[in-house]
Amino acid sequence: MIYDPDIQSDQATIIDMRESDLEIDTVVPISKLPEEVKEPLKPHTRISYFMGADS
Repeated sequence: MIYDPDIQSDQATIIDMRESDLEIDTVVPISKLPEEVKEPLKPHTRISYFMGADS
């Protein structure tokens, strides 16, 4: 989900990174996010899992 202060969080753009050339460069701990960013993103309500298998 992309944070934009001018867009309501329920209208925020969500990007499927499997279908883009974007990469994660840095992970910001939730505790380091400013409240004005943390509240709309609600990071505590979003959980992602990644599982891989060596075949």
